[in-house]
Amino acid sequence: MTDRYTKAADWEDNEGWDGLVRLFDDLVRDSWGGYESDQEGLEAVDSTSGVFDSSHFESLLKNTLDELRRRCDEDGYRPEPGEIAVVAARIVDWERLRDFVGEGGRADVCRWVADRLEQLLGPDDDIGRVRTDTFGLLLRGRRPEELPEFTQRCAEAVESEPLEVYSGQVDVRLRTSSASWEGEPAGRLVERAVRGTSED
Repeated sequence: MTDRYTKAADWEDNEGWDGLVRLFDDLVRDSWGGYESDQEGLEAVDSTSGVFDSSHFESLLKNTLDELRRRCDEDGYRPEPGEIAVVAARIVDWERLRDFVGEGGRADVCRWVADRLEQLLGPDDDIGRVRTDTFGLLLRGRRPEELPEFTQRCAEAVESEPLEVYSGQVDVRLRTSSASWEGEPAGRLVERAVRGTSED
């Protein structure tokens, strides 16, 4: 029994405590590393809607287009029409919403619309808030004939029922437009999709 306690004491005095210290250091390092990664992720998210902000959305789109161009140049790949497309979904009467439900209520509308649209995305798609009143949906691998149907589904997902806010019900309306990539830079593709939501 004495030998066992002596060995335990020796372990604590030597390797035991050193090992615990190393373990603690590793845990702290991992924790801080995770914290930094989380912070980087948070910086890419729009604080109101909970989806990607405009900068990160366009960065994702740019990376997607760069990879597609690389495949075209190096592998001779020819993308199908509509393979990369952006759908813009603009909340109608955005400024008037603030008069009706206030700034807090308008933020609720923004989050609700983002959630409805996000539910329509496929596993390879992304969504971002590309303008104050407009969301961009990056679609990958769609056929051209699918885009009108998808934009219609976006409108129906939001307009099918009113949103309950603290001041009452709000009938949210969307104006949608789609643009397939035609070789232009990411920013211009987004702008083309957004511009379509302003046309009568």
